[in-house]
Amino acid sequence: MHSVKLTNSEALFDANYTPEIKVYVDGVLTAPSTATISLFWANGDEKVTDRACTINGTSKAITPTTAFTTAERDTKPLEDYRLLLKYTISGVAYWTNFLFDDCRTPLTCSVIDADLLMYAPELADNRWNNETTFTKPIERSFDDIRRMIKEKGNRACLLVDGQQVNDLVVTHALELICYDFAKTTDDIWWAKYLKAAERFQAEFANLHVKYDADEDGAVDEESGFSTGYLIR
Repeated sequence: MHSVKLTNSEALFDANYTPEIKVYVDGVLTAPSTATISLFWANGDEKVTDRACTINGTSKAITPTTAFTTAERDTKPLEDYRLLLKYTISGVAYWTNFLFDDCRTPLTCSVIDADLLMYAPELADNRWNNETTFTKPIERSFDDIRRMIKEKGNRACLLVDGQQVNDLVVTHALELICYDFAKTTDDIWWAKYLKAAERFQAEFANLHVKYDADEDGAVDEESGFSTGYLIR
């Protein structure tokens, strides 16, 4: 089974964009022998056809040999540009599509371990082997929340201040950590997981954020998320 991931699905408007893609075969990061990438606008127009790609020998990341320039994208930030990746592994050709958005200010995560420990100090004495931080679940939590915001028809990069979702990132990270720590449904970590999951559902449903709908730098509206449309 092939799993293909675009690691950067937001492009900074008015700057060149170099997508980075990684291919996993049966869960193992794998470098294709060749790859090309094409760029389509949301209306279906093909702007770049089969641009050659470079495959990094160490990270196995696939990137176009030259970045997509501002001249190849619209003069205003657009959603849902489409990338078509064609790659070959063991002589077999594969195709896959990705979407990315242009944005003026990509949303960034400001949550760190200390934020988790404020809510769950017991985590200071509980970590995975060979891990010194909780960076991975924090990043996973942040990515999940950005995806969920987009699924509600909003763009995470249009939040005026990313700190508006800090509590959500913390709660969801704790949910992920406790779920992973739980060995059975009878232990304390499972109970903590259920509590964090319930809290996250409620916090997301009641989230109201200051939103810059037209990306002019000013607050245009407040957006909320109803429990009736929550997708987990």
